[in-house]
Amino acid sequence: MEQKIQYFEKVETDNQETFVQNQNHCILCGETLELHHIQDRDQNLIHEEAFCPSCEVKARDKIYNLN
Repeated sequence: MEQKIQYFEKVETDNQETFVQNQNHCILCGETLELHHIQDRDQNLIHEEAFCPSCEVKARDKIYNLN
C-alpha cells in the first residue's frame, strides 16, 4: 500500500508532482523513502540520508549548511 506523505510545498503542475514523487519514493520499488537527519551544531550542518526500507537502497546522502 502506497503511503501518502503530507507536504508543505505548493504542487501545482504535473512536473512539480513528478519531482516530489521522485524525491520521496524508491526508484526501484516505489516504496516511501525513510529520511534520517543528523544535526551537527558545532559545524552548523544537517546530514540527510534517505533510504528504502523495502530494498535497503540508499537513495540520497546530502549535507546542508545551516544559516
